[in-house]
Amino acid sequence: MRFFSFRHFFVLLSTVVFSTNHAFSQQQGNEMGLPFITSYKASDYDGESQNWAFMQDDDGIIFIANTIGFIEYDGVSWRHFKPENDGLPISLAKDKNGIIYAGGTGFIGRLITDSLGNMVFESLRSYLPKDFYIDFVFTTTNFKEKIYFQNQQNVISWDGNKMQVIELPDTIELLINTNNHLFIDTKSSFYEIIDDKMEQVPWAKELSGLRVRSIIELHADTLLIGTYGDGLYLLVNGKLKELEFGLNDFFKKNFLFISLVLPDGKLAIGTKKAGVIILNKDLSVFYRITKAGGLADNDIKGFYLDLDNRLWIATDNGFSALQYPIEFTYFDSRLGIGGVVEEITSYQKDLITGTFLGSFKLTARTSKGILEEQPYAEFNQIAGTDINNMALFEYEDKLLIGTSIGTVIYDGAIVKPFDKLDSRKFFQSRVNKNVVFQGHRYGCDVLIFEGGELKKRISVEGLSDQIRGIAEDVDGRVWLCTMINGVYRVSFDDSYNTTLLEHFSVEEGLPSMRDNLTYRVEDEVIFTTHKGIFAFEESKKEFIPDATFGDIYSDYSRFVYAFYFDENKDAWINSFRKKETARASIKQDGSYELDLHTFTPLHNMLIYDMYKEPNGVAWFGGSDGLARYEAANYKKTTKPFLVKIRKVIVNSDSLLFNGHRNPELTKPVLTAEDNEFRFETAAIYYDELNEYQYRLEGYENIWSSWSNEPFKIYTNLNQGDYSFQVRAKNIKGVISVTDSYYFKILPPWYLTWWFLVVSFIVASMIMTYIIRYFATRKLIKRVEELELIQKAQTQRERISRDLHDNVGSNLTYIISSLDYLSFKTSKDKDLALAEKANDLSGFTRDTMHQLRDTIWHISSEEVTLDRFIKRIEEMCFRLKEVNDKTDCKVTVKGDTSIILPPLPALNLFRVVQESVNNAFKHAEADSIMVEVNMEIANVLNIKIIDDGVGFKYNEGQPEGHYGLINLKSRMDDINAVLEIDSKINEGTTVEVSLEL
Repeated sequence: MRFFSFRHFFVLLSTVVFSTNHAFSQQQGNEMGLPFITSYKASDYDGESQNWAFMQDDDGIIFIANTIGFIEYDGVSWRHFKPENDGLPISLAKDKNGIIYAGGTGFIGRLITDSLGNMVFESLRSYLPKDFYIDFVFTTTNFKEKIYFQNQQNVISWDGNKMQVIELPDTIELLINTNNHLFIDTKSSFYEIIDDKMEQVPWAKELSGLRVRSIIELHADTLLIGTYGDGLYLLVNGKLKELEFGLNDFFKKNFLFISLVLPDGKLAIGTKKAGVIILNKDLSVFYRITKAGGLADNDIKGFYLDLDNRLWIATDNGFSALQYPIEFTYFDSRLGIGGVVEEITSYQKDLITGTFLGSFKLTARTSKGILEEQPYAEFNQIAGTDINNMALFEYEDKLLIGTSIGTVIYDGAIVKPFDKLDSRKFFQSRVNKNVVFQGHRYGCDVLIFEGGELKKRISVEGLSDQIRGIAEDVDGRVWLCTMINGVYRVSFDDSYNTTLLEHFSVEEGLPSMRDNLTYRVEDEVIFTTHKGIFAFEESKKEFIPDATFGDIYSDYSRFVYAFYFDENKDAWINSFRKKETARASIKQDGSYELDLHTFTPLHNMLIYDMYKEPNGVAWFGGSDGLARYEAANYKKTTKPFLVKIRKVIVNSDSLLFNGHRNPELTKPVLTAEDNEFRFETAAIYYDELNEYQYRLEGYENIWSSWSNEPFKIYTNLNQGDYSFQVRAKNIKGVISVTDSYYFKILPPWYLTWWFLVVSFIVASMIMTYIIRYFATRKLIKRVEELELIQKAQTQRERISRDLHDNVGSNLTYIISSLDYLSFKTSKDKDLALAEKANDLSGFTRDTMHQLRDTIWHISSEEVTLDRFIKRIEEMCFRLKEVNDKTDCKVTVKGDTSIILPPLPALNLFRVVQESVNNAFKHAEADSIMVEVNMEIANVLNIKIIDDGVGFKYNEGQPEGHYGLINLKSRMDDINAVLEIDSKINEGTTVEVSLEL
């Protein structure tokens, strides 16, 4: 265990300072109640009950010397490990490098990190002589950059490289570190270690027979000596004097065991039988922590103050922790508070509370009282106030108390009846100090006093609602808040008779008709409601949200109930449903700064009333009793705290990292199958209300939402480099520094570089073979196609020659014969026969032209669009020769150099030919327009438009129109689109579209 010095504790001490009268001079007493303390039993940490020492590493993790071994606690989880000999750890210390050393039953050593991040014990036994007997190591301490271990026979020093054994002539009782001195108490004398050598102190005989447990350096020539069973002593200039007051009797009876100087200069002393007692700088009693007040046990084994000023207390049956300085204490039924606290006030400098079970007065605890079995301040009921005390009000030298069976008046000694009204609220007029407004179950009365005595009572006319809130504005008008019927405003004449009673409800902007309260804030009146704080806008006659004390009170998000405006112009505000208490402190510019974090220890408390004393102490009453806050002990801090990644598990069962960094640990490289991760974290603030945010760089770029879950799971992660990050937020709203863990996932075998290279080579070979194979097949197929084309061309040429030589010559002969027959018959004046022969000759010529067109198409391997258009123009020219009354024109748009295959060219020509002939012969058209359009890439569009008589066309029923069926069939053969639009006496349009 470790003891601390306390330099400059006094400038000068004398025996007079520690007289009995001085030691118990605090007759005004201590008003502190039970501490907000967290205690841990063996079942909580799965260990033995007895604990000896604590030490915090540089990451903030707490290590505990427990009978079962070492216990590691990060605020979320517990871990256990043992020394190599399964011994009992007793003492802990830490060197300048952050290494924790331990001593116990038969071992000395240090805590180190293994390859997985586990904290393990490493023995230093090998640095000692082989036959050295370690025995029980009661003390391990850091002094002047060396670690010292103390057993019953020796003191062992360790400089980081070697051990030195300092032998003593007698059994050692204790090694005491007082910052500037390292003392040794033995059975026969008292020594000091200087440069690892033992020297007897000059005043050794003064301490003869005393079992010294602590030495506190008060001044250069003054030491405070704490003993086991013999009380406290002063050693001044080498002379010992016992402190002769009641406090010493307490320590003799309860056995002083350990001491610690606290950050504010007070002294914590742990005893074997009476818990922890805290002394002021002048050694007067300040406070006490006992098992009755939540301490794990009254048998104290060790103290430790961590980096956040949290005091850890080791006991014989568990251990405890509390924040220091002690800001909050509380009172419940154990300290006399009965029922729910509804009202808080002060009367004759005494704190008074009103509850459902009566009114109670606080009795402070004197220094002498703190040493008794019940060391805390407590409440005592005021006789005669035993039911539903809802209103407290001090007027002159009396206290008015409203109960459910009438109002009583208390003068500090006795309670007397005042009236039979069930008072719920009192308010003293700011305009006339002799006037008090009394809200009760049936309305509101105006109480007019003279010389402290009630002279007149006037009821507000027209009002019968229960009044729970009262405030007076600067014009003397009084606002009254009812229990369930909204808000009233009363105007009075000079005699306080009602002149105007106004009623306001949700129609005027109140969020609700119930639970509204009103308060006077300097020259303004405000209203607390279900939806925040409101003010009354006189010009509009409506209630509007008021953001004076913070925007959160005007955004309809909080049910504000309790409110207190103190003498410093600070506002104390409670959000009822959120269980959130805040203080809005006024700044130099008149605006307010809101503190939402100081009062988080009250987060479980439903608060009904608040009260602030001029000395800075604030009180909060509600469902769980009463809480006390001492602002003088509050130190605002925004320093970041630590959060740590405590465990990394892969694929549910493989431990990758166990919480402690090791310089030899490298960035892990994992296989593709290792793609499921569980990260366990801990905010090193030792509070259950910590929240966490997570981010996995390489997978996501934004932080997660705040969560109280101290772990994060990721599944099915792909290959890549990752950085898992965590940060935390504690109960006071402080954000931690970020902790990170880096790792890499390799690609699966089929995505590795060597596999990709091999795959590329194999794929290239396969692709080369495939290309060559299909190129050969394509070449062969092309040769075969060319042969077929050549054969087809030869066949077409043969058919064309046959048609030209045989059919063509025959048609020529028939035309010549018909022409001769027509000539002869006309000469013989057989006109009918001549006309018939002339018609047959014309028909045969048309047939001859069609035959030539067919021969042209089938004899050509390909047809240019330009030649195709010229054939259409030739056809139109021939029609004009037959009938010059019909105009046939051809228009062209776009590129005419494209190539048309023979079959599509023939079928398209036949469609144009059939459409033009139909328009000429049957539609009696005066104008025929053939439009050829190639403006759209790879799409040939042809329109044949005439102004003939038209016909009735049903696209779904082309039966009976053989020519139309033929046109459609030709277009289907070449996958062209045919559209026909014709109406009686409106002409016909035939449109063909072909994708080339």
